[in-house]
Amino acid sequence: MHGINGTFVVPGIALLLLIVSFFTKVRGAIKWALIVFALVVVQGQLGFLGHDFPLGGALHGLNALALFGVALYAGRRPRASARRDVSAPEEHVATPV
Repeated sequence: MHGINGTFVVPGIALLLLIVSFFTKVRGAIKWALIVFALVVVQGQLGFLGHDFPLGGALHGLNALALFGVALYAGRRPRASARRDVSAPEEHVATPV
């Protein structure tokens, strides 16, 4: 199950995130989606490498933590961006002509 998720499900979700990032209006969305996608690709390669190279297994775990943190950050950015956009309306004072 772990291998199927890491080979098909998680890369598919990361690819969907990357595609959706092109259509959103959040600054830096494409950059963070690319970082997530790159970490997912590295995660898969380290997972396969870990069978033959023990250090690859250790790096697989460290990369998983990095991927988790970056994915959380990328997922929370739209919410933080929406809070900044919804600020108190400014008062417009008309000046006499």
